[in-house]
Amino acid sequence: MNMKNDTTIKRRHKEIIEKECTCSVCGSKLEFAHFIDYGMKQVKESAVCKDCGVRYQIRNFALN
Repeated sequence: MNMKNDTTIKRRHKEIIEKECTCSVCGSKLEFAHFIDYGMKQVKESAVCKDCGVRYQIRNFALN
């Protein structure tokens, strides 16, 4: 991988993380909460914008 591609990939990763952490309504930073269910081997993630009150869909992740 050359330097230009490496820089482009890093920039794209930063853009994706920024988008995931920002409210799509008002642009404020989202506040995340995580609940770990060891019995079901899952992590439930929820996000809310404290500025405008928008709540985002809960996402489930499997623990391996």
